Amino acid sequence: APGFKRMQIVEEDSDSDEAPAVAEPYPDIKLDHSRQGVEKAKAEANALFSRGSLDESVRWFSKGLWLVEAKKATDIPSDLHSILHSNRAFAYVKLKKWAEAEEDCSKALALNEKNTKAKYRRAVARHELGKYEVALQDVESVLNELPDPSSNKEAMELKQKLEQQLKKVSPKPVVNGTQSTEPAPGFKRMQIVEEDSDSDEAPAVAEPYPDIKLDHSRQGVEKAKAEANALFSRGSLDESVRWFSKGLWLVEAKKATDIPSDLHSILHSNRAFAYVKLKKWAEAEEDCSKALALNEKNTKAKYRRAVARHELGKYEVALQDVESVLNELPDPSSNKEAMELKQKLEQQLKKVSPKPVVNGTQSTEPAPGFKRMEIQEASDDESDEAPAAAPAKKTPASAAEPFPEIKVEHSREGVEKAKNQANTLFSQGSVDEAVRWFSKGLWVVEQKKATGVPADLHSILHSNRAFAYIKLKKWAEAEEDCSKALVLNPKNTKAKYRRAMARYELGKYAAAKDDMEEMLKELPDASSNKEAQDLKSKIEQELQKAAPKQQAQASQGTSSEGGWRRMQIQQVDSDEESDEAPPVKAAPPKAKAVSPAAAKAPAPGFKRMEIQEASDDESDEAPAAAPAKKTPASAAEPFPEI
Repeated sequence: APGFKRMQIVEEDSDSDEAPAVAEPYPDIKLDHSRQGVEKAKAEANALFSRGSLDESVRWFSKGLWLVEAKKATDIPSDLHSILHSNRAFAYVKLKKWAEAEEDCSKALALNEKNTKAKYRRAVARHELGKYEVALQDVESVLNELPDPSSNKEAMELKQKLEQQLKKVSPKPVVNGTQSTEPAPGFKRMQIVEEDSDSDEAPAVAEPYPDIKLDHSRQGVEKAKAEANALFSRGSLDESVRWFSKGLWLVEAKKATDIPSDLHSILHSNRAFAYVKLKKWAEAEEDCSKALALNEKNTKAKYRRAVARHELGKYEVALQDVESVLNELPDPSSNKEAMELKQKLEQQLKKVSPKPVVNGTQSTEPAPGFKRMEIQEASDDESDEAPAAAPAKKTPASAAEPFPEIKVEHSREGVEKAKNQANTLFSQGSVDEAVRWFSKGLWVVEQKKATGVPADLHSILHSNRAFAYIKLKKWAEAEEDCSKALVLNPKNTKAKYRRAMARYELGKYAAAKDDMEEMLKELPDASSNKEAQDLKSKIEQELQKAAPKQQAQASQGTSSEGGWRRMQIQQVDSDEESDEAPPVKAAPPKAKAVSPAAAKAPAPGFKRMEIQEASDDESDEAPAAAPAKKTPASAAEPFPEI
C-alpha cells in the first residue's frame, strides 16, 4: 500500500561476496601451499567432524578454502573447491549456523551445480531460516536427482515439512515468483512477518562427542561441568572444551530439562575461559555473549568477553564491558586485573585515534574497510540505553570513511540509494552485505556529508539495519539501532517492536514489555496481531518466572551497607562450585577475606569471596594451562581475516 516500506519481504540469511586478498587466517594451522595442502585440510576437517569437533572442523575447512581462494594453491579442480564449501556447510548445519550454511551451499553449487549434497543442505538451512519456497525448490531438485526412494528418505520428509509450513503461512498470492506480503489497509505488516525465520524449533542435532557418556538429566549436565572444570585445572584445555560442549548439547538439545539459566550461563562462560586460554578469541566472545544473554549478572562472563574483545581489537566495546565489571566490583583489592585491562584499552584507543567522547560514549566510527557492526557489538548488553546517548549523528566529522569500496553520493539521493540497495540485498538474503550498505548510508548522514536528510529517513536506516541484525541474531546491536531510531522518530513503531524482540532475547524482559505495550497501543487492531501478542505473552511468562526470585531477594534486602550493589547474590553461588580449580568449590562464606580497610561488611547472607575470584579469572588455573594472565600487547594480530 502507499507509504508501506517493503524491506522486510524476505528476512533471512547472509550471502555476502567473498572479500579478495584476505590475510592468512588461522596461522596456527600449517599447510603446504599446494593441492596436497588443500587435500590435507579437507581430510583433517572431515576427521574432526566425525569426532564431533565441529568448530575445529570449520577452522580446517576455512584454511583449505583460503589456500584455494587466495590462489596460494593452483590447479585445484572445481569439484574439490565445491566439496570444501559443502562440507563446511554441513558443519555449520550441525552448529545451527543456518545463514553460513546456506551461503556455503550456494558457493558450492556455483562451482558444481551437480553437488546434490550441497543442494540438500541448503534446503535444510533455508527451511530453518523460514525460506520455505526456495527450500522446497531445492529439495524437489534433489528428489529429481535421486529418484530411488531408498536413497531419498530424508529429502522426502523435508519436502513434507516444507509443504506443511507453506500451508500454515497462508495461501498468499505469488507475484513474479515472490510471495505477496501486502498488508490490509492501514495495518503495519512488519511485526507479523519478521519472526518467521526465528519461530521454528531447530531439529535435533546429531549428538557430538559420542565417546563422552552422560545421563540425559541435570545430574548429567552437572557431571559434564565438574569434569570439564577438573580437566581445565589440570591444563587439558581442549578436552575441557569437549566436556563443556557436551554439557551444553544436553541443555540446548533439550535432552535434559529443568536446567536453571544460571547453570546454562556458567557452562558458556567457563567454556569461554578455556577458549581464552587457547587464544580462540572469537569463540570466547561468542560464548560470553551467550552467557550474558542467559544471566546478565554473570560478571565473569563480562570480564572474559572484555579480554577477548581486547584481543580482537574491539577496544570500544571491550572498554564498556570492563567498566561495567568495575562498577559491579568497586573494591580495589578485588579488581586489579580489570583495572589493568582498562588501562590497556584506554592506551589502545588513544593509539587508534583521539576520538572525542560524547555523553560518555566514545565514537565508534570504523577505520576504512572495517565493518561497523563489529565495533558496536553488544554495547547495550548490560543495561538499557539512555535516551541521552546521542544518536550516531554526533559521530565526529573527521571519522575515517568506512567501506570505501561502496560508493555513495554525498547527498540525500545518495542516502536513498544506500537504503534502497540495502533493502534489495536484505530481500535477497544477503544480510551481512545489507548491513554494510545501511552503515554506509548512516555514515553519510552522521558525518554531515549529506544535508537536508529528514529525521524519519535517518530513523529508518537505523531500524532497517536493526532488522538485519535481528536476522543475524545480533541482539545487542539491534537494540542499540532501534533506540537510535526512536530518538530520531518516537513514532517508528517497527523500531519499537524490533527493540522488544532484541530485549527479550537479551533477557531484558521488563524493558521489552514496556516496548510491546507502547507498540500495541499504536496499532489500529492490536488484538489481530498474533505475533506481537505472542511475544508479549512470552515476555510476561518470563517476568512471572523471575518474580519469586526477585521477591526472595527483596525479603533479604537488595543491597548491603554503604549502597554496595548485590548483583552476585543469585549467580555466584553456583559459579563458585563451577569455576576453574576444584579447590575453590563449595568454599564456606569467607566474605570477610577482603582487607578490612577496603570494604564494609556485607548484609547477612551475602558471600564476598566471589569479588576476588572474578578478578582472578586469568590467574587461578593450574600451572599447566597457558599463563594468559597478561596477554602481551605485542601479540600477533588474531583472526586477521576480520
